[in-house]
Amino acid sequence: MLDSMIHNSSPTRAEASDVANAVFDGTSAVMLSGETAIGSHVVGSVEVMARIAERADEAFDYGRWAERVAELRKTSEAEENGDSSQGITDAMTLATWRAANELDLAALVCISGSGFTVRSMARFRPKVPILGMTMNERTAQQLTLSWGVTPFCIDTAMGYEERIGNAINTAKSQGILKSNDLIGVLAGITGDSPATDVLRIMRV
Repeated sequence: MLDSMIHNSSPTRAEASDVANAVFDGTSAVMLSGETAIGSHVVGSVEVMARIAERADEAFDYGRWAERVAELRKTSEAEENGDSSQGITDAMTLATWRAANELDLAALVCISGSGFTVRSMARFRPKVPILGMTMNERTAQQLTLSWGVTPFCIDTAMGYEERIGNAINTAKSQGILKSNDLIGVLAGITGDSPATDVLRIMRV
C-alpha cells in the first residue's frame, strides 16, 4: 500500500489516502509487502502506516458504522431470504454493541470455537475491548487479524458455564479483567446451529 516507500522516505498523498480509506471502509488489517521485504525504509514504512491507520481510526465514526453494518445485513437478508443462523448472529451482535455503549462494559468476552462469533462482533467496532476466547490454537492465531480483538486459547470445556469460567479466569490472570467488572459474554451454545445465540451481562 506504500509502494513508493520501497525507495522513498515518505509515501505519496494517494498512498496515504488509500491506507486511511481502507480504515474508513472497515478493513481489519492493512499490509506491507515489498516495503518491508526489499525496501530501503523498512522501519519508516511501518511507522508511517501505523500513524496513518491510528489517525484514521481516531476519526472513524463508530456509531454510524455499526448502523451501516446493520442496514447492509438487513438488505442482504431481504435479497437472499438469508440464512437464519446468520440473522440470529447479526441481531445478537448488534444488541451486544448497543449494550456495550449503554452499560459502559469493561469488555466483551466472545467465546467461539471457529472464531465466527468473535469476527461477527468485531464488525460493529465496539468501543470496549473484545476478548476472543477459543479452544482452538489455530483460531486464536487467525483472530489476531480481527479489529480490536485480543485472542486467547482457553481450556476445552463441555459445559457453557465452565467455558465462561475458563474465559474469565484467563482474562483475570492476564490483568485485563478484575473483580466487580461489568462484562458482556457472547457465545453460541446451541449444538446444531452455528448461530451466536446467547448474551449475558454479568459481574466478574
